Amino acid sequence: MKRNWIWLLIVAVIVVGGVAYVLQQNPPTTPTQTQPQSSTTNEGQTTSPPQTTTTPAQQDASSTSTTTPTTDTTSTTTTTPPAQTDTSTTASAMEIKNPGTLIVADVSDIDTLDPHFIYDTSSGEIVFHVYDNLIAYDGPYADRFVPMLSTDVPSVENGLIQENPDGTVILSFPLRQGIKFHNGNDLTPEDVAFSFHRLMLLDRANGPSWLVLDPLLGVNTVEDLARQIESQRTGQAAADIDFDAVGAETLVETCNRVKQTVQVEEGNVEFHLPRAFPPFLSILSQSASWAAVMDKEWVAEQGDWNGDCATWQTYHDPQKENDPLYEKMNGTGPFKLEYWDHNSGDISIVRNESYWREPAQLERVVIKKVNEWSTRKLLLQNGDADIASVPRQYIDQVDGTPGVRMIKGQVQMSIGYLFFSQQITAEGNDYIGSGQLDGEGIPPDFFTDLDVRKGFNYVFDWETFIEQARKGEAEQARGPIPNGVPYYNPNNPAYTFDLQKAEEHFKQAWGGQLWDKGFKFIALYVSGGDVAKTMLEIVKRNLARLNEKFQMEVLNVEWSTLLSQRVERRVPLSVGYWLEDYHDAHNWLFPLMHSQGTYGLEMGLDGRYDALIDRAVDELDPQKRQELYYQLQQMAYDDAVVVFTEQPLGRHYQRDWVNGYYYNPIWPGRNFYAMSKQLDAKPNQTYVEAQGLTVLQW
Repeated sequence: MKRNWIWLLIVAVIVVGGVAYVLQQNPPTTPTQTQPQSSTTNEGQTTSPPQTTTTPAQQDASSTSTTTPTTDTTSTTTTTPPAQTDTSTTASAMEIKNPGTLIVADVSDIDTLDPHFIYDTSSGEIVFHVYDNLIAYDGPYADRFVPMLSTDVPSVENGLIQENPDGTVILSFPLRQGIKFHNGNDLTPEDVAFSFHRLMLLDRANGPSWLVLDPLLGVNTVEDLARQIESQRTGQAAADIDFDAVGAETLVETCNRVKQTVQVEEGNVEFHLPRAFPPFLSILSQSASWAAVMDKEWVAEQGDWNGDCATWQTYHDPQKENDPLYEKMNGTGPFKLEYWDHNSGDISIVRNESYWREPAQLERVVIKKVNEWSTRKLLLQNGDADIASVPRQYIDQVDGTPGVRMIKGQVQMSIGYLFFSQQITAEGNDYIGSGQLDGEGIPPDFFTDLDVRKGFNYVFDWETFIEQARKGEAEQARGPIPNGVPYYNPNNPAYTFDLQKAEEHFKQAWGGQLWDKGFKFIALYVSGGDVAKTMLEIVKRNLARLNEKFQMEVLNVEWSTLLSQRVERRVPLSVGYWLEDYHDAHNWLFPLMHSQGTYGLEMGLDGRYDALIDRAVDELDPQKRQELYYQLQQMAYDDAVVVFTEQPLGRHYQRDWVNGYYYNPIWPGRNFYAMSKQLDAKPNQTYVEAQGLTVLQW
C-alpha cells in the first residue's frame, strides 16, 4: 500500500536474545478458512482488556499498552487510549507478557483511515486487517492468488475471464454468501461495485485511484475523463477545459461512465476493461487499500457519498481531515478499529469475533508510535513490545540479546530516493529561505537545472551509506526499476560518489552563478527515520566539503506532515521510498516519471516521459516493451530525475514468543492475522524456506 508510495521507511523489527542458532521447526498453521458465518458482533458489548505489564524504566506515554475497547468500533474513534496498568514485572523465559495482545513499537504515524484516500504503507497496514478484498495473495507469493470475498479467482479456464473479439475483457467475481460487515450489515455485490465507483470518483490528488482508472477507463484521473466528455460535448480542447467549470450534464455522464466499468450481473461483480491488462488481478488483491470493499449504506450514514451521480463532485478530492471517513472504519476483516489517538499517534485494533474465516488468534494489536530508538529498544528488551522498528545501524545493539528472533534476507520490492521538487510552492515557505539565488535561499525552480541535479547525485556516497546505515545489506539502486522486476536493466549506468564531477556541474549550474552565490534550504525526513537521516547527513557533509556556501539543513517532521507538504510541493528535497502496488515495470515508471504519477506530480515534472511510459504499458511484444523500458531507465540517468539511493534487504526482529510470521514483498506491513503469542512459537518455516530466509534466535 503501496503507495504505497510510500515513503517507505525501511526499518527492521526487533526483540531480545542470547546465543544464535538457525531454527529448524515445523511451520505453524494460520487460521484456516471456514464456511462464512452469519453471526453478528454485539456492538454494545464491552470486553475486558488483558492486563499488561511495564517495567519501571518505561514510565512514559510510549510504554502504555493497556486498552479498553469502545462500544462502537465502526463509527467512532477514541482520541485518548484507556488508562494503563503499571507493574514491575519483567519478561522471562517462562512468561509471555500480554498474551492476547501484540504490541508493535513503530516510527510512522497514520495518515488517514479512508481506504480510498490512503496511499502509504503505515495507514495501509491498518486497512489490510480491517477490510477485505475480492482476492488475496497466496502466502508469500506476489504472483499467485487465492479467493477472499470472491469464491473464485477469475481465469480463462474457469470461464470468469471473457475475452471479446473487439479486445475488451470482462472479469467476473462471484461473492461468498453470509458475510457481515462489523456493524452487522450484510455484504452484497452492490457494496463491491459501489466501493470501486467511490474509489474512482473520490480520486484525491496524488492518491491511488489511478491504479483502477487507467485499466478501466484509460485515464489517470477522473477529472481527465470529465474533460474528455466535456470536449466531446462542446468541441473545446480537453487540455483547455477547467474541471471546475464543466457542466452538470458532463458530471453526471462522467459518473455513469465510471459505473459502467463495474457492474452487478446475476449476483456477480463484473469489471469491464477496454483492453487486456495483465496486472489487474494484482491491483484487486489484498494489501491494496484502494480495492477494499466498503458498506455502501454505512458510508452514506457517515455523511459521505450515497452513490447518486448528481452529487459525486461534492465528495471528489476532499481535504483529508474533512473526509467523513478520515477516522472511521467498518469492514469485513479479521480486526476492528478500537481507537486512534491523534495525540500520541497510537492505534489499536481488536479481534472480530464473527470473522467469516475464523477469528484471529490475537485478541488485540496495538501499534505504538515511538520515535526514539532507545525507547523502542528498551520496550522490546523488557517484553513490553513484541515487534519494533530497528534502524539497521543499531542491529549490533539487538543481535545476541536473549529472547530475540531475527529473520533476514527478505527481498524488498522497494527503492529509496532523494526527491527534487522542480516546482516548489514559494508563498510562506520557510524551507527555501529567501526564495532567491542569493546565498540565503533557493528559487522555486532551483532543481530544474540539470547541473544542480547531477551535482547532488555526485555528492551522494553509496558505499558509506550502505555500510553505515545498512550494514552492507543493500545494493545501489541503478534506476527506476528494481532488481527482480521484469525489464530491469542490470547494465544501466549509475552515478558514483565523485566530488570532482560534482564541482564541475555545480560550477556550470545556473549559468555559472551558483558556485559563487551558494544556496541555503531545508531538506526533510520522517521523525525516527535514522536511515533517511543518514542519507541527508551524507549529502549535507559532502556539500560543505565542496563549498562552504552550500548550506543544506536537515529537519525531521511527522510522517503525515511530510505526506501533506509533498503534495503541496513545499518540500525542496526529501527522502522517500516506493513499494510496488503490483509486480510490473509500469508501477515503477508511472509513479516516478509520469507527469500525472504520484511522485511526478509532487516533483512537478513536465511530461517529457509521458508518451513513452504510455507506449510501454500498452506494448504486448516483450522485446519491444524491454526496449522502451531500457530507454526510460537510460533517460532517468541522463536527466538525473532523482538520486536513486538503494534497494535494501529486509530484517525482522521479534520476541521469540511471536508465532506465525511470514513475509510478502507487496504487503504494506505485517500480517497480524497469521500471528499469535505462545511459548513454542515459530515462524512459518515452509514459507521461510521457500524464500530462502535466514532465521536466528538467541
